[in-house]
Amino acid sequence: MAEAARQTSGGLRLAASGGLGPAGEPFDLIVVGGGPAGLAAAVAALESGLTRVLLLEREDFLGGVLPQCVHDGFGLHLHGVSYTGPEYAQLWRERAEALGAVAVTGTTVLAIAGPREDRLLVVEAVGTRLGGRATLLSRSVVVATGCRERTRGQLGVPGTRPAGVLTAGTAQYMVNVKNQLPGDKVVVLGSGDIGLIMARRFKLEGADVRLVLGEEATGLLRNHIRCVRDFDIPIRYGWGVAYIHGYGRLKGVTVAPMDSSGGFDMTRRVYVRCNVLLIATGLIPEREILAGCSAGPSEGLFVCGNASSPHDLVDQVTQESLAAGRRAAEMVCAAAGTQPQSLSEQTLSLLEMTVTEPKGRADAGMPAGFEWAADAIVCTACPTGCIMRVDERGRVSGNACKLGRQFARAESSNPVRLFTGTVRVEGADARLLPVKTTAEVPRAKLMDVARACRRIHVQAPVALGQVVRTDIAGTGADLVATQTIGSALGLSGSGF
Repeated sequence: MAEAARQTSGGLRLAASGGLGPAGEPFDLIVVGGGPAGLAAAVAALESGLTRVLLLEREDFLGGVLPQCVHDGFGLHLHGVSYTGPEYAQLWRERAEALGAVAVTGTTVLAIAGPREDRLLVVEAVGTRLGGRATLLSRSVVVATGCRERTRGQLGVPGTRPAGVLTAGTAQYMVNVKNQLPGDKVVVLGSGDIGLIMARRFKLEGADVRLVLGEEATGLLRNHIRCVRDFDIPIRYGWGVAYIHGYGRLKGVTVAPMDSSGGFDMTRRVYVRCNVLLIATGLIPEREILAGCSAGPSEGLFVCGNASSPHDLVDQVTQESLAAGRRAAEMVCAAAGTQPQSLSEQTLSLLEMTVTEPKGRADAGMPAGFEWAADAIVCTACPTGCIMRVDERGRVSGNACKLGRQFARAESSNPVRLFTGTVRVEGADARLLPVKTTAEVPRAKLMDVARACRRIHVQAPVALGQVVRTDIAGTGADLVATQTIGSALGLSGSGF
């Protein structure tokens, strides 16, 4: 693996590794962003035969936001396995590392410009591992910078400005990484996936999730089932926050239904006491670094993942980014008069898969004349989301496969769920270790498992897959680590 980058009088120079040329020689590809999009783009480019590939990441680790996404559901389409965020990040870090990827972490890209007369793109970046500010030249660039969240200020929600109003991603980082619960009475504004997932996370941590509000049902169907219905969390569609109350600390919110003009029907307003308001109302692609760049794909500039547009699934991000890395390699090879190498069978199979999943309310997509009832079952065993029923004789209708039939029978008698969460870790820079159960546990025992996790302290180092507790909360399932944590983080300049 390459050593950390260093600045010399001749410009940026990396240790002779991974096929990188001498100082001043342009890169074949610079990937901006080391999340799932950037890692997938780098993998495709390296498999295609590019050797001078550099990945730049502003954090001190690779994986983007995935390390704080302790829930499962990642990779279900492409890999047939429901990975947690940390597991999916490690899967693609290992693929990139195996191909000899060179990553420089702790580096912020300031701007991308070009193309110059020699058709090279210019990447301005700064970081201690670059020796300060550096100007990098590359034949192609893939922008995989992801998104940022919409804030209360951007939404223009009226009221005071107390503590306790957070974006859902910020709350996720506080709860899943820093072991800080910002409050115990929660209202969620936004019915997209991150809002639903954080409603469940707060519930598992013992908070009272009082209400989820959404203009419409935008989250994945399985998240509506597993995050809202499973925990009997109240949800109101077509409602929003009309006013925020509290000085110093959030005291409550006034909620009301939205009218056709986009305003509120205040005659039906309701005051809800809370000390946390989670804002989960959409994402904005991070593309500001392209403000001074006139290049497009024909000039070697590619944008992928959530930097292109917000995606519902990391599987979609991975597919799009593999394609972007491949197109960058094809362009570089064409300019050099060569042919790119063939992608691996594994990568080709990922690109050929169809990735779709139902969204919206649990009663969306019901066949005509089908009445929603308490015994209607939405399958979450696979992405298809079949709506099924089990009659008094145990016969299943509405399923598309045998897996659905098995799921429906279990759901009607003893519903089970995979538990994901965190436990405290000692002897490491990290405060929390993400964990999951080795098997699905009875849905009724999820809160018992969560309470048991709050009493567990693990001593670092801990390896991915290591058993943390056997037979957690008497469920018969073991609790295992979903991330490797050393005695100190010790993140290297290479990012691996």
